[in-house]
Amino acid sequence: AALLTVRPGIEVALRLPDPLPDDVRYDLEAKSDLEVGSWEVVASRQGSAPWSGVLAGSVVPAGAGFVEVVFPVPEAERRFYRLRLTLVTP
Repeated sequence: AALLTVRPGIEVALRLPDPLPDDVRYDLEAKSDLEVGSWEVVASRQGSAPWSGVLAGSVVPAGAGFVEVVFPVPEAERRFYRLRLTLVTP
């Protein structure tokens, strides 16, 4: 299970299982409005690979088999965020 927490103008935090499954890709997506259109992938990770994207995530142990990944966000920017999980098959 994953938990997405948004603290506007401060950070976006994800609580994720540790370790992450190798066959799941996690995409943190953002958009400035909820009108029809594409979401922008701002951070992505699959398995044990590091997070990549325009937002740099800091990983902090959260205990009980979880980690918290924190992404600082610009203070003046108002955005909507979602976490998309994709099953990756070989």
